[in-house]
Amino acid sequence: MARAWVQSIHQPAEPIIPTLLVALAHGRAMKQPQHQHQWQPAAAAAASWALFTLLPLSLLLLRLLALLVRLRLAAFRDAALSLHLLARLGIRPVHLRLPDSTTTLRVWCPSAPSTKPPLLLLHGFGGDSKWTWARNVPDLSRHFHVYAPDLLFFGAHSRSASPRRDVAFQARCAADAMRALGVERYDVAGISYGGFVAYRMAAVEARERVGRVVVMTSGVAATPAEMREMAAREGRAVEESLLPETADGLRRLVRRSMHRPPPWMPDFVLEDFIKLMCVDQRKERAELLHELLESGSGIHPLPVLTQKTLILWGDKDQVFPLDLGHRLQRHLGDVARLEIIKDAGHALQLEGAVQADARYAPAAKISGSAQLSAGKITITNSPITMGASLSLVPLLDYVARREFAAAGLRPGEVTLPYPVAGGESTCTVHYWASAGEPRLPPLLLIHGFGPRATWQWRCQVGPLSRHFHLIVPDLLGFGDSSYGGGGGESPPPPPSEATQAAAMAALLDALPGTNGRRVAVAGTSYGGFVAYWLARTAGAERVGPVVVASSDLLKTAEDDKGFLKRAGDGWRGVDEVLLPKEPAAMRKLLEMASYRPPPAVLMPDFLLRDFIQKLFTENREQHIQLFKGITVGTDKFPVTPISQEVLIVWGEQDQLFPVEKAYAVQRSLDGKARVEIISKTGHAPQLEDPTRFNKILMDFLLDTHNFGVLPLMEYIARRAFLAAGLRPSTVTLPSGDGDGEARTTTIHYWAPPGEPRLPPLLLIHGFGPMSTWQWRAQVGPFSRRFHVIVPDLLCFGSSSCPSSPPPSESAQAAALLTALPAILAGTTAAKARVAVVGTSYGGFVAYAMARAAAGGERVGPVVIASSDLMKTAEDDQALLERAGAGGGWARPADLLMPLDARGARRLMEMTFYRKQVAAMLPDFVIRDTMQKLFSDRREEKIELMNATTVGTDAFQLTPLAQDVLLIWGDHDQIFPLDKAFAVKSCLGENVRLEIIKKTGHVPQMEEPDQFNKIVMDFLVASPGSPSA
Repeated sequence: MARAWVQSIHQPAEPIIPTLLVALAHGRAMKQPQHQHQWQPAAAAAASWALFTLLPLSLLLLRLLALLVRLRLAAFRDAALSLHLLARLGIRPVHLRLPDSTTTLRVWCPSAPSTKPPLLLLHGFGGDSKWTWARNVPDLSRHFHVYAPDLLFFGAHSRSASPRRDVAFQARCAADAMRALGVERYDVAGISYGGFVAYRMAAVEARERVGRVVVMTSGVAATPAEMREMAAREGRAVEESLLPETADGLRRLVRRSMHRPPPWMPDFVLEDFIKLMCVDQRKERAELLHELLESGSGIHPLPVLTQKTLILWGDKDQVFPLDLGHRLQRHLGDVARLEIIKDAGHALQLEGAVQADARYAPAAKISGSAQLSAGKITITNSPITMGASLSLVPLLDYVARREFAAAGLRPGEVTLPYPVAGGESTCTVHYWASAGEPRLPPLLLIHGFGPRATWQWRCQVGPLSRHFHLIVPDLLGFGDSSYGGGGGESPPPPPSEATQAAAMAALLDALPGTNGRRVAVAGTSYGGFVAYWLARTAGAERVGPVVVASSDLLKTAEDDKGFLKRAGDGWRGVDEVLLPKEPAAMRKLLEMASYRPPPAVLMPDFLLRDFIQKLFTENREQHIQLFKGITVGTDKFPVTPISQEVLIVWGEQDQLFPVEKAYAVQRSLDGKARVEIISKTGHAPQLEDPTRFNKILMDFLLDTHNFGVLPLMEYIARRAFLAAGLRPSTVTLPSGDGDGEARTTTIHYWAPPGEPRLPPLLLIHGFGPMSTWQWRAQVGPFSRRFHVIVPDLLCFGSSSCPSSPPPSESAQAAALLTALPAILAGTTAAKARVAVVGTSYGGFVAYAMARAAAGGERVGPVVIASSDLMKTAEDDQALLERAGAGGGWARPADLLMPLDARGARRLMEMTFYRKQVAAMLPDFVIRDTMQKLFSDRREEKIELMNATTVGTDAFQLTPLAQDVLLIWGDHDQIFPLDKAFAVKSCLGENVRLEIIKKTGHVPQMEEPDQFNKIVMDFLVASPGSPSA
């Protein structure tokens, strides 16, 4: 099996002359399984992570600016094409090492699996696949799972040590690449030289795998002698014609390839093309040319294909005359159809775009301007400009999609009946949703007019995804959602907000795990209308709390007049501004929708036109009808109270729907809805002040959704433990009380199942949250080097608690030492020395364990983090003084085990270096946390705190036989940093002390990477370590 790996794009890619692009016609779609690339796990994971970050795109943008300044237009376009494929289309380069181990092929292919039929695109001789197919891939990828390899010796990455230069070798390599990517059956389209390769694959190398064939302007039917004769007419060597080294040579080639070449081709542009196009691997490509003239496709006589074949040709082709197209069609007979593009030369992609007739492409829409009617094709020419693929929209779209992907959302789509009474049509709803079935309460986010849903909610999905199972659809007629399919006799009416709401309800019923579940809903602008409709029609049993943001549910014709008055003179209708067609309207929309609109210098006309073309052109008339068809708030459908709890969020400076409308909507809902006004924001507060918006939204949803935060946090922590290979278990120990009655003690712990294969490491928690929270960031890294064991101490978590007396840290240590042989299954492991790490109270237990294991035979190196082993009554009093005299804390237990939200906030402020952690949490979250964490066995834990003996006169601190590492946060307010030096002096000069800056009492949580590295380095280097 070939190995595949993904590489970054920060290497110069190879441009071509502006030739050899084409559109593909496709027939009946083949049903295919999902195609998943077979990545090499380690390299692919690392490279994919590097690829999908903003750093590569930032560097690429800097490169674009630098190239533009230096007038490197060819290199500029090349970098822009890479950005377009990556950011807008989600297509990335994959490098394949083929079975002969000497050949590497780069293939551009989608990063996500798909059920669309696969299509292999083979470029011509001018350059690589990126340049050849850039204008076609956007439309083709809507209908196909597109694969576009750089053929051997084209570009910097497709190379081979093989001496072969024949078409058969190219065909074999392309077939091997598709096999390596796991694609069993596919269509193939080739232009010019790629047509030779495509024909050869369909006839020999991949005969059983190729479904349909498209051959474009390719002299497959010519004999080698005829091709040599055509080349001789040029009067110069073939490589000089097709691999020019001068601006004049390239100018001749462009004019020969195009029927209407560009009127102005300056030398500096052509020379830049040559540097990128004809230098690298020029010798090998010249050898390909000579081999093609010598042997053609390498099959004599030319076989007749069994696959259906489409032949495309320009009627003005001067490279391969049209007669060769007719000859190939006669040779293939009934399986082939010839389509001729009028007024086009060899460069079909620049002079006309083609789409197949209704028999072969009933749903396909190929790039360019092509009209389909009555089973025949009408071609209209479309101009191509150097900047056709240069746009900021793909970059912004990429950033938004990455935010969604980083939040764990994945795209999908579902086809549903169009929700209009008596209709036979269907609709397709595209959506993003959290992966898998919901484990968290579902939340539906509904966008408004304007940019895509991913743009409107990109600042929310990250924070919200930690608490909710998110569903973010494209409304019908927006983004990739559509309606009117299914073949009804007449097109259905455009969807009103009621129809949109019905589609959203059907989507919720169709998604796994959401059918029948109560769903919270948040809608912004037009999405607020849909959210209200959904809540009203579905009822409180189906829809939970509702958030309406910047949505004037009471909008009337008078409000439209007021809007036009605020917009100023010159606007005839609201849709002229809200759905702009010209830069002036786009600029006005940004001014009215934003509190801080971009400065004029950042809104040049060409940039605004780009946004208009990409965001407001598609489905424009449908959107106008949607806007005019709003019924909520009209006499036909007055706004009435709903049974759900409602939050209304508004921007203080909203000029589209002024802020007074928020209170009018509140009154229409009987005044029960909450209103939150966000200052210094306009119509999109979720984008202008996302932090404030998210906090308001989160507080409302979590409070009204009856959803505890603690189960979520516990779920996240448990997931980290499970991902590290740990599983929960218990061990039962015999014990006795004072009257001799036999009792048992149960210790709950997490550990990898089975007999240990790695050195054992014991992680002991402190007071506060459960052990899974305290060690969540450590179990993953540590489990790669150690057999990690994380117990619940007695009276904590699921471990039992002796009735009396409360276990001291020495008793805790004795229980763990007794339990270890049972936890470490196997005779060898049961006797192994165990490294121990303890934090806070767990540090007291770790010291007691090391001291009880005389001579260090049972316990290896010891790590004590944030543990004042010399704590005295004076230290307790100093702690209360640091907490503040007005707190009313009579003893440390009142502070460390708080009973109210104020006490919990103060404890968090003293525990963490970053005080904003406490400020960000609403009171109901803190109350929920206190109830779960500090109410359980409260009195027993207070007795444990009071029973601490280490550091007292009865138990003097003495040096240990083991190596010891002390770790402390430099801003620890529970046990101040000076206590670290005092403990170190008592334990001896051989004890190592590490101080982690900008952390408080829990450095393992605030700076986990640094904490983990310090501990790992110490344990691995320690002579007494079980891993040494």
